[in-house]
Amino acid sequence: MYLRLLFLAAVLVPLNCFAAASGTDGNIQWSVSDDGVLTISGTGAMKKEYTKSGDGSNAPWYAHAGSITSVVIESGVTSIADRAFRGLTNVTSVNIGNTVTKIGNTAFENNTSLTNLTIPNSVTSIGNYAFKNTASLTDLTIPSSVQSIGNQAFAIEITQHNMGGPLNVYKYESQLQNITFEEPSSLQTIGQEAFQGAKSLETLALPSGITTINQHAFEDAVSLKSLSIPDSVLSVQEGAFSHAESLKDIDFGHTVESIGDKAFAYTYALETLTIPDNVKTIGKGTFVNATSLTELILGDGLRSIGESSFDNTPMLTKLTIGANLTSIGNNAFRNAPITELTIDPSSSAATLQMIKNFFKNRTVPAAITTINCLGAERSVCDEIMAPYWDISGFPGGNSLTLANQAANSSDAQNVANAGTGLSGNGKRIYTVEEATRLSKPTGNKVGLRFK
Repeated sequence: MYLRLLFLAAVLVPLNCFAAASGTDGNIQWSVSDDGVLTISGTGAMKKEYTKSGDGSNAPWYAHAGSITSVVIESGVTSIADRAFRGLTNVTSVNIGNTVTKIGNTAFENNTSLTNLTIPNSVTSIGNYAFKNTASLTDLTIPSSVQSIGNQAFAIEITQHNMGGPLNVYKYESQLQNITFEEPSSLQTIGQEAFQGAKSLETLALPSGITTINQHAFEDAVSLKSLSIPDSVLSVQEGAFSHAESLKDIDFGHTVESIGDKAFAYTYALETLTIPDNVKTIGKGTFVNATSLTELILGDGLRSIGESSFDNTPMLTKLTIGANLTSIGNNAFRNAPITELTIDPSSSAATLQMIKNFFKNRTVPAAITTINCLGAERSVCDEIMAPYWDISGFPGGNSLTLANQAANSSDAQNVANAGTGLSGNGKRIYTVEEATRLSKPTGNKVGLRFK
């Protein structure tokens, strides 16, 4: 009898490891093995949703949540229910079968230990919050079949919003370093805040076909170094890449028409920037605090620049303005010490007048010393430059101004006659009328290049 019991025990133990718990729920069968594998099988869709219960849901396998370390969804199952696997914090691996087409909202939210995720080339939609707070995931592949990625699908939860200043504070530190979008991609939409908080993301190759990069989609991607936007995207929306603090290179492609408010705010590493001709509008605060930016080229298609768009760019000295700019918002270049301004030769009279008025009424840390008119009438250059002619540096100083000329020409008497005075530390900025009266229509002014 004793030997017979031992034999039965030897048989029952391995059998038990395959079915520690099991059941049926609608179209699917589920089982949890002794070694922590949750297997979902069956034919057709899981139920639409499970309800939230504490940090998890009311799915039947949650009685064993603490022991589940991996999830296997077998072929035959066609959809994953909302909240189906929410809060399984010990799960490290998820393998989804190749018949699943939909991953529901919050399906794997708070699977904080997940490191290995396989999404098959059958899934067409990834729901809102589907993988939110999967902070241990380092590599992610989005198959070519996926058409939409929902809001906060792979985001990390924010515990403290810091508007207009330092980084947001996150509940977890994201380990996501690489996102691969398989081509040819079917993806059309990346949801709002979809990858927000991906602070370890180093490389990003966005797929062709998407038309919009939604609000805050890659906000706080502080390790991202370069970005190339594909020739299908029409708009980059508010805060999409805000606080991409390591971003040095941006290629906007040939289709982007609008760049939203604060889309690239706090891109501290950005040194040079070209806005291509296809871009028509730049929003408010779009590149605020791009503190390393030294040169900015604005394309001929640009119509408007929002207020504070390039505010606090203390290294920005070179600015090229395209031919069709008609609106520059308040404080657009505040604290930008522009010294060299280039004007497009085909600029309309309205654009030239707008540029003149903007720079005439502007206060900056340093005066413009060079204007490249590129064929525009010299009188226009004179008028734009006039408000910046500064006599406080006479006979030297760090700006090449009318005062410096006056030291070696008869203009010195003209300056004196204007009642200005050349002594003391006060700064004198000429009006257009004074500059026109004092300047000579022939000969080159010091610090100006006329082409």
